[in-house]
Amino acid sequence: MRKYSVRNQKGRLIRLFIICFIASAFSQISFAQQSLIHENAEVNFRNALSLFGKEKYLPAQNYFQKSIEEIKNPYSEIRIDAEYYYALCAIELFHSDAAILLKRFIENHPESAHLVEAYFNLAKFQFRKKKYEDVLDYLNNIDVLDLEYEQRSEYFFKKGYAHFELDEFESAAKNFYEILDTDNPYVSAARYYYAHISYTDKKYETAATNFRKLNSDPQFGSLVPFYITQIFYLQKKYEQLIEYAPPVLDSAPPKREEEIKKLIGNSYYELGQYEKSVGFLSDYLKRNSGTVEDFYQLGFAYFKANKLEEAITYFQKAISQNDTISQNAYYYIGEANIKLDNKNAAKNAFRSASKIDVDKDIQEDALFNYAKAAYELSSHPYDNAILAFEEYINNYPKSTKISDAYEYLLGVYYTTKNYKEALKSLDRIKNKDIKLLEAKQRIAHYRAIELYQEKDYTQAIELFRISRENNYDPNLYSSSLYWMSEAFYHIKDYDNANDSYSEFLASSGAISLPFYAKAYYGLAYSNYKQDKYKGAIFWFREYIDNANPDNKGLINDALLRTGDAYFIQKDYRNAIEYYEKATRMQASNMDYAIMQSALSSGVLGKYQEKVTKLKRIIDLKASSVYKDDALFELGKTNLVLNKDDEALAYYNKLIIEYPTSTYLAEAYLKVGLINFNKQQDDIALVALDKVVKNFPSSNQSKEALDKIRKIYIDKADMDGFESYINGVPFADISKAKLDSTSYVIAENNYLAGNCEKATRDFSNYLARYPKGIFKLNAHFYRAECEAKAKFEQEALADYNFVINQPPNKFTEKSLLQVASLNRSLNKLDSAIIAYQKLLNSAQKQSNKEIAQVSLMEIYFELGKYKEASEFALKISTERILDVGLYQKAQMVLSKSAYEQENYDQAITHLDSLSRFSSDYGAEAKYMLARIYYLKGNYNKSDTLIYAIVDQVPSSPYWIAKGFILLADNFISKGDYYNARLTFESVIDNSDNKELIEIATEKLQILNQSEDVMEEKHSEPIEIIMDGENIKDESIFDLDDDNAKKNKNEK
Repeated sequence: MRKYSVRNQKGRLIRLFIICFIASAFSQISFAQQSLIHENAEVNFRNALSLFGKEKYLPAQNYFQKSIEEIKNPYSEIRIDAEYYYALCAIELFHSDAAILLKRFIENHPESAHLVEAYFNLAKFQFRKKKYEDVLDYLNNIDVLDLEYEQRSEYFFKKGYAHFELDEFESAAKNFYEILDTDNPYVSAARYYYAHISYTDKKYETAATNFRKLNSDPQFGSLVPFYITQIFYLQKKYEQLIEYAPPVLDSAPPKREEEIKKLIGNSYYELGQYEKSVGFLSDYLKRNSGTVEDFYQLGFAYFKANKLEEAITYFQKAISQNDTISQNAYYYIGEANIKLDNKNAAKNAFRSASKIDVDKDIQEDALFNYAKAAYELSSHPYDNAILAFEEYINNYPKSTKISDAYEYLLGVYYTTKNYKEALKSLDRIKNKDIKLLEAKQRIAHYRAIELYQEKDYTQAIELFRISRENNYDPNLYSSSLYWMSEAFYHIKDYDNANDSYSEFLASSGAISLPFYAKAYYGLAYSNYKQDKYKGAIFWFREYIDNANPDNKGLINDALLRTGDAYFIQKDYRNAIEYYEKATRMQASNMDYAIMQSALSSGVLGKYQEKVTKLKRIIDLKASSVYKDDALFELGKTNLVLNKDDEALAYYNKLIIEYPTSTYLAEAYLKVGLINFNKQQDDIALVALDKVVKNFPSSNQSKEALDKIRKIYIDKADMDGFESYINGVPFADISKAKLDSTSYVIAENNYLAGNCEKATRDFSNYLARYPKGIFKLNAHFYRAECEAKAKFEQEALADYNFVINQPPNKFTEKSLLQVASLNRSLNKLDSAIIAYQKLLNSAQKQSNKEIAQVSLMEIYFELGKYKEASEFALKISTERILDVGLYQKAQMVLSKSAYEQENYDQAITHLDSLSRFSSDYGAEAKYMLARIYYLKGNYNKSDTLIYAIVDQVPSSPYWIAKGFILLADNFISKGDYYNARLTFESVIDNSDNKELIEIATEKLQILNQSEDVMEEKHSEPIEIIMDGENIKDESIFDLDDDNAKKNKNEK
């Protein structure tokens, strides 16, 4: 690098040598007396100048210092020159006091010939330190004409650059312009900055003219094409840019190549040549993070080029805030998905566009398209398509699409299946035409069915009434009548149930409905519950005659109830007829039908027929709760037939095989009496003693004691009898009366419903008569009161006392209560023991069923899936007619397999269960979707989730849970855009706080993930106008090499 400041100083040094020579001569003549001092000072000054000329600034500064010290006259020219050069050396050596020295020189010698140079050097020194305001201060003290010619270009350049750095571009441009047409070292840099300022001032022609003059410049030539390319673009000369820029790419560095490609792509884009633009624009974005504008532009280019999937990808990346770009991006995502026949994604995109209140036209069109897409998809409640069409109708009443909106709104009412919101929507529409009124009938009916399924029968009845009030479809009218009847039945409003069933059967649209005959069944039961047995018989028989033969379970039940109604009315012949019809159906409760038929035969005196039927029960391979009943009745019947030995055999069989039977006391008594009559007193005494000791409060015990007394009398052993009765509390007549009186007081309070007094009195009774006649009753009734008052532990103690006694009339109820209380107290092991005992000993089939279901549930809750599955399988097989219980059992089988990761087995049960339109059915679909998600079959999982949405009646909880899983599927497929929308739909629309929290947490995780971070948009990249090109000191600091050399020397 050339060092102009040193060259200029050499000229001055020559002049100084001449001055020193003349001064030396004069001093020899005029000042001989000071010759020695002056001679030394001059020698030091000459040495200093010599060293300064050789750029040895440090020793030069030392000699200048000596000269100053030796010359005491402050006005001496040599001393003044020495002070000046001393300061210049400090500048060249980067001394901290350099500026101070020059400033001091200027202040001390304002008339010095070095004044201009002092200001100039001081400006250059501050320039080097980038103190541009100081640079301008010092340069403004100089008249440029006072500078050497070659210094003037440096003056203008550095003054221009100082203005440039201070953003004073107009002043900068004026100074740069001064040296553009001269031959000087700064002309290229000045032209570059002048052109750049013209570029930023949008004086593109001026900028282009000056940039072109730098084409061959070794330092700035490589930057010219980038400016020219940009100027073409800014001038919208796209054709010229496309012609000019491509050849530049070959010589461009990688970064510049990408920038030029972007401008070429932009130009093709502006010319509407989208297919050509996408190549350049996509290449740019492969190497740069891009801005939302970049992503939108490329997305639109792909859209116009009909590359729709690529368009969607980049439109999604363009979405950031609720601004114009985001609104347009959402809209075109919707348009692209419509073309791809992906209406669900289109719907979501249109919904988002309609929520952004920027471009009103797009907002209106997006809202309509969103609602239309929701209609076409038969979509789900979260889509709010109803509200969308309502909003559209309210916001754009004069739209050309308003009639279409009304038509679609009707469709949406049905396709979204959100009947609750649909009814609200209909109520918000003031003027309803005939189509909307017809819709109200249907929607109210469907909403009522949903409420019925949810067992909200009262609300269901109200909506069935609303449906009936809008009577446009006779079939719907009749259907509402039927289901209203069923709802009345469930709330035990049998009078209204009867009326509604009857009205249904008489309605014109009823006979074509599949459940027409079932109304006979419901009407029969409603009469039966009111003890109207003649009416019940009539309607049960109507059902039997008109029912679908495939409904074997209901037909069998109708036959049994008909038989029961006849039996209650003592019409035993007809009862037998219907019981035997039920028996021939070979249903699961055939044993009940045989038992009732046998009892009816016995009442008619057909004892042998009765015996035959009872033996059928004994011979059944399957277990039956009626086998001990059959054995007891066989004993009784054989006694009637005077077949005492056969009777005795049956009673003994009952005692041995069913030790917990409620018939046990009577069986022991009969065994005792038979043996008593056979004069086998010792055997009789053993059996009768069992009755007295084990069943002291029963009626049988008194009869047994009477026979025991007779046996002792026959034996003439009164001492033995007196000894015997001493151990029998109720044998003491006086005590027995007091015992009985005390108990009756407590029992009367119990029967009156005064549990507080009853509990107190029973406690007093048990304290006074711990072995009282009625202690069993007292413990049981006190337990009932304690359980009612929520004294669980006390109740358990009394129930357990009852259970631990020999089988009695309270055993079964006590076992049920003990099991239930232990379960409520989370004592599950104790509950299992009690339910198991109940299952093994219950006489009532309903209690056996309760025990089975409870054991299934508890075992599943405890994670004992094998045991839970065994009970579930048994229930599924035996209780198939109870649809709700069947579904519950199937769900336990499914979940047990699922928890053990036996997914194939779980799928088998879930496939069957998923066919039901119930909460269990919805849960089954969800579990199947979850399994397929775990298996990586995301599309199959999606299909099942949408099946939950389509289910009628809907299950809001499982829809929300399913949508969370749907979002997980989207994430697994890398579709973060739809994952976010799906999480947001749950957060915005679900009523379940737990699921909202789950969706919120998952959305936060998604937004923080690396994959989503890649979608976020970086700051715009500045093309060409960066510090690397514009503010590079190597361009203008032409003294830099010299400065570095002096630093090294220092």
